[in-house]
Amino acid sequence: MLNIQELTVRSFSREWLDVFWDVEPCSDDILAYKFVVERSDAQFEEYSAVGPAQVGQFWFRDTSVVGKDSIYRRVWYRLRIINRRTGETRVHPETGGVTLGAKPDLQALELARQNNLSLRVLLGRMVWVFPKRRSGQRCANCWDEVLRKRVAENCLSCYGTGFAGGYFSPIETYMQIVSPDEYTPQTPQGRAEIENTIFKLGNFPVLGAGDLVVEAENVRWLVSDRLQPVRVRRALVRQQGSLHRISTSSPQFSIPIRLSLEEIKNLSATPRLLYTLPLNDSAAAERVLASAYGL
Repeated sequence: MLNIQELTVRSFSREWLDVFWDVEPCSDDILAYKFVVERSDAQFEEYSAVGPAQVGQFWFRDTSVVGKDSIYRRVWYRLRIINRRTGETRVHPETGGVTLGAKPDLQALELARQNNLSLRVLLGRMVWVFPKRRSGQRCANCWDEVLRKRVAENCLSCYGTGFAGGYFSPIETYMQIVSPDEYTPQTPQGRAEIENTIFKLGNFPVLGAGDLVVEAENVRWLVSDRLQPVRVRRALVRQQGSLHRISTSSPQFSIPIRLSLEEIKNLSATPRLLYTLPLNDSAAAERVLASAYGL
């Protein structure tokens, strides 16, 4: 089976994205394989083919990207390699995909690693990030094709997004959320409860306005429309921005967290190192640090 060296997305036009790939040196007949470029709106969600299979060509131009005029929308690509004789297939990369963006150099990788480590073992807490759907099938229950807008506020099919399903599958990560001020202004309908705060996150997952963040205490936040990504030579190192706490009456509160009873019982959102004195239990500290470094 062929091995792909690198999959790259490039473009200097708003009309298309070019996908390039290289094949490692091999003795196989290149023409015995075909390559299918697949695309997704979320890095770890379902991918679908965006054009005909390529044979003997290591380049594909995607002219079907919807929303090319949006400077914030990101699309992800992966490559499916198919042996035309045996039918054997594999994908590259095996998990996730690649998008248009700068490749981080060694300094950017180290800065991102240090920031991710700090969140994982010291400053952050475990959260679940639900990326918001921004394209695809419209919600059949609340979207009006004539008016071109949602006609129901608390739709439990799209959770207020206007797209079927509302959100992609959650991504577990560590985030630092600053304790907010509690603000309860008087309104004609009674007292309102408002909380806004700021967060810090590593370089993954890449957040967008409207994404849902759920804490272990079932406190739920929406990412605001003001984000401050920190980049080194255009490569993302960390993210920060604002969060808005949603009320328990919001449709996003109906999105389930699919954990077993055993997982819920044993859930520890705060880094375990902060519950143990390293001088008294060095083995526990070593296990936490080894896990953080991926050893």
